[in-house]
Amino acid sequence: MYVEQLGCRGTGYRFRVTWVLVVPLLLVLASVPVLAQPVTTAPAAPASPLDGKMIRDLTISGLEQIDESYIRNQMRTRVGQPYSQNEMQEDISRLLRTTRFLDVRAEPELVDGQINLELVVAEKPEVQSVEFVGAEEFKPKDLLKELRFAPGDPLDLFEVRQGQDTIARLYKEKGYAYVDVTYDAELLKTERRVVYTIVENQRVRVRKVRFDGNVAYDKRELKGQIETKSYIPIFRTGDFDPDRAMRDAANVQQYYRDRGFLDAEVSYIEEFLDVAREKLQLTFRVNEGTRYTVSDIRIRGNAVFSEDELLGVMQLKIGDYLIASRLQLDLKALQTEYGSNGYIEAQVTHRTVFAEEPGQVIVEITVEEGQQFGVGWIEINGHSHTQEKVVRRELRFYPEEIYDVTKTEKAEKRLKGTGLFSEATISPVVPPDQQANVRDVLVTVEESAQTSQFIAGVSASADAGLFGNIVLENKNFDIGDWPRNWGEFLRGKAFRGAGQTMRMELRPGTEFTEFRIDFREPYFLDKPIGFSVGASLFERGRDGYDERRGGGYFSFDKRFEDGLLKGWGAELAFRAEYVGVEDVESFAAKDIRDVEGGNYLSTAKFTLAHDTTDSRFDPTEGHRVSFAWEQAGAMGGDFFYAKLTGGAVRHWTLAIDDEDRRSVFSVRGRAGQILGDAPVFERFYAGGISSMRGFDFRGISPRDGLRKNRIGGDFMLLTGAEYSFPLYTKVIRGVFFFDMGTVEPNLGINTWRAALGGGIRLTLPIFGTVPMEFDLAIPVSKDGDDDTRIFSFFIGLPFF
Repeated sequence: MYVEQLGCRGTGYRFRVTWVLVVPLLLVLASVPVLAQPVTTAPAAPASPLDGKMIRDLTISGLEQIDESYIRNQMRTRVGQPYSQNEMQEDISRLLRTTRFLDVRAEPELVDGQINLELVVAEKPEVQSVEFVGAEEFKPKDLLKELRFAPGDPLDLFEVRQGQDTIARLYKEKGYAYVDVTYDAELLKTERRVVYTIVENQRVRVRKVRFDGNVAYDKRELKGQIETKSYIPIFRTGDFDPDRAMRDAANVQQYYRDRGFLDAEVSYIEEFLDVAREKLQLTFRVNEGTRYTVSDIRIRGNAVFSEDELLGVMQLKIGDYLIASRLQLDLKALQTEYGSNGYIEAQVTHRTVFAEEPGQVIVEITVEEGQQFGVGWIEINGHSHTQEKVVRRELRFYPEEIYDVTKTEKAEKRLKGTGLFSEATISPVVPPDQQANVRDVLVTVEESAQTSQFIAGVSASADAGLFGNIVLENKNFDIGDWPRNWGEFLRGKAFRGAGQTMRMELRPGTEFTEFRIDFREPYFLDKPIGFSVGASLFERGRDGYDERRGGGYFSFDKRFEDGLLKGWGAELAFRAEYVGVEDVESFAAKDIRDVEGGNYLSTAKFTLAHDTTDSRFDPTEGHRVSFAWEQAGAMGGDFFYAKLTGGAVRHWTLAIDDEDRRSVFSVRGRAGQILGDAPVFERFYAGGISSMRGFDFRGISPRDGLRKNRIGGDFMLLTGAEYSFPLYTKVIRGVFFFDMGTVEPNLGINTWRAALGGGIRLTLPIFGTVPMEFDLAIPVSKDGDDDTRIFSFFIGLPFF
């Protein structure tokens, strides 16, 4: 009911503001003269006795290079108009701001009751040429691009000197630390030629970076705070830049001070390792000093919350080292504590005071609480194609509530997480009626340009062979927005705006072929429950037979944000398929022959999952845990059994290098048990790049029949660990892994498989975010009937 009221106000109210305020404003603007360019009003000139006299003549003198029409176009003063000294001064200011004149002055003369006006100008001379003498590392055209002027531009001594500094900076960034750049002042004055003379001197490379005097932190940690890197052939230039080294020393010093070493001082010295002074050892000298602890925390200005309540919010405690980052997080936490209770204008500041005891400081926190605010009108802006309700349903806060900044921050994340908006900001604004205890909410979104996309590519893997991938997807679909004509459909003005997802995918390949179409409504019946429905066709050759499937599914899902299941997601899915087992080989296993022909399969599946990983494709932290129960025969069919599965994966970042690349350790496990008699095409199999490396796709399976066909098992247990680390920039990573597990006909472990290996991950930005995988694995434990494979790979190449 309340949402409907908001929607009504969101249309009528907006139109009243538009027509009542905008139309009169346009009429006012229409009466204002249009200026050639924005002008800053000059200070009012003293009144002149010539003001109001008619201008009979206007002449311009002093011109050499500039056309007279250029000056006249900059001026408002005209022949035939009354003279105004204020207007004349504005004209002079406007001409001077063009930077083309050294001086401009007006000389009005009264003749027979009218004004003869002469405008005297002194032009800036033009740059005749720009030359570079002694430049070898850079081409003259590249140096010229870095300057703010070129031949033909007005000569400005400030820009010439600035160009001198710019050229020196370019050389120093390239390692020419002792470059000398000068310009010829005489040629500049007499011939207007800008001639830079460059003495490059030697190029200096840093061969070694050392730290001296550091005790609290080792050199590996401190190297992460500096930009200067030592020379590595091909991979790193190691260029020495004195300004960069100075910044590095300041960064290391701040690193110490932010961790309680308030007296820390860091400098650097240069030590050349060769006579030519081209190889440099850079040593940062660290004087750590005393590490200060907090002797007391004092809070002032608080009335809403007691001092004990605010201290309970803080992580920093008396006796702790003074860590700047922790203190800043505490200040933010205090401000959030106020902001979540409606005190959105509260300000929290601090200062540190040295205590009388050596090595100790007092932290003084001052709070300006302000007043408590409630939520007023919620205005949505920026949704030109997306329905307003799509934005409002992600807010989850309403008028007349206490204004809670934690709710607005979560709403911003949810809006960007939909994929419909590239930006989303929520800010409080003073309401038009100036209510003292209310703040309206302005929600501004920027719609993503990639809600509709067409993707075509080709992929290859050891598990699936070579296959194409053609995808047509619309993430802002509206199944109820049918076009009124073909023109609307072809121009993309139909089926859009409701935040639904429609996806069609075709994957033709050498080993399998698949086509599927999926539709998803994230808010079914305007409730926070997702609804998905889809259909698919699939065909692939199996061991001893060909498998063909056709069917559909529908599901309901929900993510819990509060209560006992906070952070968990649940899904209830139903599927119905026709499964054809065809082209069965002679003497195939009995379990295959039992399902030869057509089979009707229906299942209901309940899944519960918890995911805290930081990335879908390249996780470095967090975990994912899932449990599922699938019941076959839920809607009739040829089979009745239950399948219970569960899995978990956990990632830890062990190290972060100088280039912010992470070394990650991961462990995983999956298990499953079938209760009842499941057909071969629904049982468990293992092996392959996404299951157990070192074994062929589905190479781990119970076998039966004269041909020892793979017939799958009722019990599966897979586990493993992987260590991933950077090799070259952010493009190539290395991995070591250990995969273990088994698939058995019944609950229990008869044969344990294991493989040890390594590989590389290649992520090229032009090919997308999914890395290419190349692995070598050697089975160290296997069953005699297992199919092994040493080399596994996956390659994905999008066309567009």
